[in-house]
Amino acid sequence: MHGFDLVIDGSGADAMWFVPLFTQHALDLLELGLGGPLTGESLQDAIGHDLAIGDVHPKLFLPGLSGLTRGPGFPNLSCLGLLSDRVLGADLSNDMTRRFDEYQSVR
Repeated sequence: MHGFDLVIDGSGADAMWFVPLFTQHALDLLELGLGGPLTGESLQDAIGHDLAIGDVHPKLFLPGLSGLTRGPGFPNLSCLGLLSDRVLGADLSNDMTRRFDEYQSVR
């Protein structure tokens, strides 16, 4: 038995915290790109080398959900240099849905 001064239980963290921020149209596009229902596991499986969800345009980068599929440091952001290299090095040339005249607040 061990004694501790402080214990933090982080098991209640919601990896899908961002889902309520999306419109129904955005959620539908995510499900189409995933080829099935939107779950934490389906998102984790769909994360590519650039830490974005594959087959979803515009790209949605979710390094916190990459799990161990892309390396142990991405979910807890302990390798920010490599994370930024992958995100900034992502190929955006096929992103034909990108519009520069549109802005939508997240609130």
